[in-house]
Amino acid sequence: MSTSPLRGHKRQQTGFVSIRRVPDWHRNMLRLGQHIRLTSAEIAYFIYLTDIEPVGIKSLDDLNAYIKRCKRHYWGHSSQTRQLHRLIDEALARCIA
Repeated sequence: MSTSPLRGHKRQQTGFVSIRRVPDWHRNMLRLGQHIRLTSAEIAYFIYLTDIEPVGIKSLDDLNAYIKRCKRHYWGHSSQTRQLHRLIDEALARCIA
C-alpha cells in the first residue's frame, strides 16, 4: 500500500488494478446550518436499498420525510421488512453522524 500525492488518501495495489481508498470524511453528507446535500455515494446507496431516488432533499426535514416515505412504501412485519428498515435507519445514522 502506498500513499498518493493527496494527503490522507491510500492507494492499494492489487494485481493490475489500483484501488483508491477514500477517507471517511469524504463520504459524509454536506451540511451548512439547516441546509444539507447528500453525496453521490449516499444517493447511490439509498437507491440501492430502496429503489426510490432521494430527490429534492435540501434539509434534515426533507431527509426524514424521504426515510418515512421509504418505510411506508416497504411496510410489513416480516423479518425481511424489519431488516430493510434497520438498514435504512443505519444509512440515515451514517449520514447524520
